[in-house]
Amino acid sequence: MWRALGAYALTPFNIDSGHVAVGGAGAFVQFLGGVCLALGAFFRPAAALLTLVAAGALAARWKRDVPFVDWAAQAYAGVACVALLLAGPGRFAVRKG
Repeated sequence: MWRALGAYALTPFNIDSGHVAVGGAGAFVQFLGGVCLALGAFFRPAAALLTLVAAGALAARWKRDVPFVDWAAQAYAGVACVALLLAGPGRFAVRKG
């Protein structure tokens, strides 16, 4: 499963190795980043990593010349993560003290 995810992301850029690592890292960042965003813990680093994952997914879709309708979700996710990165966690975040 991770091999297919990584291959989908890397093949348009003629990268033939690291498919499992990239697929696993993307899945790990999306899961743990979502948990961190929901809790407000490590909010900005999680938002930054999710922005990078969304940018990678967007680049892979764009490189395949698919219509906007098929890559709009990645674009919206990237814009939302950038907005969260700039806005910050808010007053109900998990913090020290």
